[in-house]
Amino acid sequence: MILPIGDVQKPEKTPYVNYALLGINIFVFLFIQPNQLTASRWEIQEFFEQYAFVPARFSFLTLFFSMFMHGGLWHLIGNMLFLYIAGDNVEDRLGKIGYIFFYLACGVAASMAYFLFNLGSTIPTLGASGAISGVMGAYFLLCPRNQVKFFYWIFFFIGVFYVSARVVVVFYFAIDLIMFLLGGESGIAVEAHIGGTIFGFLVTLALIKMHLASPYLATEHHARSFRKVSPFARDHRGRPFIQFPGSKPYARYSNQRHIFRDKPREQADWLSDSYAAPPHAPAWQQAQTTSGLFTVVARKPIGGSVSRIAPAVASLTGVTAEQAAHALRADYGVIARNIPGQAAASLEASLAQFDVTVALLRNEDTIDLPPVQELTNMVPGDAGVTFYTGTHSLTKRRDEIFLMVCGAVGGVPTMDIYTYEPWTRFRVSRESKVFEHPTPANIRSITARILKGHNIPVNRGVKVLVDGGDWSRVAFPSQEDFDRYCYWLIQVVNARNRGFI
Repeated sequence: MILPIGDVQKPEKTPYVNYALLGINIFVFLFIQPNQLTASRWEIQEFFEQYAFVPARFSFLTLFFSMFMHGGLWHLIGNMLFLYIAGDNVEDRLGKIGYIFFYLACGVAASMAYFLFNLGSTIPTLGASGAISGVMGAYFLLCPRNQVKFFYWIFFFIGVFYVSARVVVVFYFAIDLIMFLLGGESGIAVEAHIGGTIFGFLVTLALIKMHLASPYLATEHHARSFRKVSPFARDHRGRPFIQFPGSKPYARYSNQRHIFRDKPREQADWLSDSYAAPPHAPAWQQAQTTSGLFTVVARKPIGGSVSRIAPAVASLTGVTAEQAAHALRADYGVIARNIPGQAAASLEASLAQFDVTVALLRNEDTIDLPPVQELTNMVPGDAGVTFYTGTHSLTKRRDEIFLMVCGAVGGVPTMDIYTYEPWTRFRVSRESKVFEHPTPANIRSITARILKGHNIPVNRGVKVLVDGGDWSRVAFPSQEDFDRYCYWLIQVVNARNRGFI
């Protein structure tokens, strides 16, 4: 069994309209139309004949009402899954009022497409598939970098994997098109699906061209995961007893970017090869050097969990709960430093009870926070990005960008770009003379161009910069707070690159 269950990214605003549409569809199925469990087949057929859309008996009432009816439970579940996955993103891009009219228009257009190909048909047609197909057409354009999360269960193998949203939309559209071209009685109104998708795509394209809608340009990257793990072969910590091929949890990072080599293959003469932090840098900013000990980092922000996990951290690190809570808030996701492997494993197991997942990094695998190079300009091109600092310039390929982090530091939007070879941090801020007119709109367009077509790790702040949103979610009172946050993100990306996550 393979089933779509969600997607990334999800909008920050609550999709009230999409929730309402989900609720209306479910309410109509459960409480208005006859149910297969309580009504006879004749009663169901009579209801469909009266209220579903029948091309031979054209009616505007049934045209609208039929898009909220479903022929069975699985018909409902399938439609609601895709509406849940794509609808909230489209609502966020079109706005709540715009989304209502768009959804209804897609449903009408889909039914009209079916009507044109089946003028004399007396077969009732119903379902939200046409309207949702229109939403998927919009999803293709508005969320080009989203990924759909699929759940699979094949014999004893259970897990999830991610597929590009655009691939998913094209795949289902191709199936409908093939069924249409082959003809025959399938029991599925493929004409409505095709008409809805094309209508939604064209309307959204027009809105984008008129600058009335804009696509998401930044998103989290989730690697495809086909790890085969039997649910019947796990230990008390939820880990598999059997290590399948390729699942070495501490495999060394072997990417060709070479950030961890002692001597980088290229070096700008005006940048120091600073893998070690400067002597004046605070201890938290420097990679830990004591071998045999571990640094524990959370995979996701822990802001709401600090008070719950502080006692567990305190018991294993030898500090009070108050001191642990203070350190957790100050260090964002860096939970513990310089602790033995056994204590790190125990801490990992304890935090799992609070739904906090962590990565264990050997001290020698952690990375310093590099010194800042203030940018005077940056120019994205086809081959890469050229960074300018005063009289110097350095061109880096996009795959040599390690991480992009953005936040509002003391109310000033600031973005740090970390690059491989040399390990460097370039900074862009509104106060810097980065552009002739250093407005967020200019920074937005250049950042979007850098990200386009590349899965560069970014934080929530980059999404706020590129796609719009609430800066309060990525606000930092001081530069040190922002640096601590960046240090944590560096270790998370580092752990992922090394295969620890």
